[in-house]
Amino acid sequence: MTKQIAIVTGASRGIGRAIAMRLARDGTRVALVARSADQLANVRDAIVAEALASDKTAAPMVLACDLCDEAAVVGMVREVSRHGTPSILVHNAGYGGPLQALDQVSSAEWDRVFGVNVRAAYVMLRELLPAMARDGRGTIVNVCSTHAMIGASGSAAYCASKHALLGLTRAVAAEWGRKGIRCNAVCPGYTRTDMIGAFADDPKLLSRIPNGRVGTPEEVAEAVAFLCGSGASAINGAALTVDGGMLADLGV
Repeated sequence: MTKQIAIVTGASRGIGRAIAMRLARDGTRVALVARSADQLANVRDAIVAEALASDKTAAPMVLACDLCDEAAVVGMVREVSRHGTPSILVHNAGYGGPLQALDQVSSAEWDRVFGVNVRAAYVMLRELLPAMARDGRGTIVNVCSTHAMIGASGSAAYCASKHALLGLTRAVAAEWGRKGIRCNAVCPGYTRTDMIGAFADDPKLLSRIPNGRVGTPEEVAEAVAFLCGSGASAINGAALTVDGGMLADLGV
């Protein structure tokens, strides 16, 4: 079978970097997408170095793209598709916005949160789904959040956008499943990334997590890789939490 092509957004660091590297280990050709070409180049070099060490050939694509710019997103998808129809899309890029009460969130900030988290997914899916359907295969994983299932004070825009992304995930699964396309979500809880920094070791936070620790980007990447693989062929429209059991414990 021809080497699969995967688009991974937000691939320059953290969870996105881990996902890109994990998929590349399976021999997938990864299209790395984020705003910073320099950071993406570092990920590309790491993938190439690992591939050479394991005798695999890999040629990741680097595509700097502002996901709030629809024309740029369309152009990115079409550039990747010049090398073959992508059979995997992992929309990992996310924007939380500032921690604010709802009445303090500006319309511009609300639109940016939804632009990155939801509208970009819609545009990519609109461009990719017909080609995936023609090939009779396609796997989509949207990286949502545990905030797709709960509310959180100060994060109204983020919560609303992640709920919307999970709804989009399930709608695509229902609408395109009979054409060989699966669409699932991975919902990470607190994960050790630059975004949460030293908060990852805060005792109050850890007391809320049954596992007693935050997750790692690599653990989220394993969940994504599983959903992209043949072992998950019967899984469609699902939301897989990777949160150390936090949502399972009401803490009362």
